[in-house]
Amino acid sequence: MKLIWNQKLSVGVDAIDDQHKELINKINDLTETIFKGEEKEKVVEFIEFLDNYVTAHFSHEEAMMLKADYPEIVSHIREHAAFITKLDTFKRNFNATGHTPELSFETQKWLYGWLLSHVSKQDKLVGAYINSKAGTA
Repeated sequence: MKLIWNQKLSVGVDAIDDQHKELINKINDLTETIFKGEEKEKVVEFIEFLDNYVTAHFSHEEAMMLKADYPEIVSHIREHAAFITKLDTFKRNFNATGHTPELSFETQKWLYGWLLSHVSKQDKLVGAYINSKAGTA
């Protein structure tokens, strides 16, 4: 399964949309890696990317929400924290069992689901709020 970027995934804030596009491309790369049966190193590279991405993207998004005085920032940050916890669980499992197609597929499925759900619900609300504040400034 390959996720294709479309306007339904747009939150209306270019910086956030560009970061989401990058994540989608990387998840699609992971999917390709899984189906090709490529080496563990490719999965390790993806995990490193995801660690760095999450830190940078969530920090950027949270700074934008703080600057806009987004009223639901606390619940949004909780969702980010839950994602990080799940990612840490994946990393522990990966380190314990090594690369298995099942673990990689489970992770890819979780990432797609989380991305689609979080972006289409929570991030769209953030984008709309930020854009409404920009229109009143």
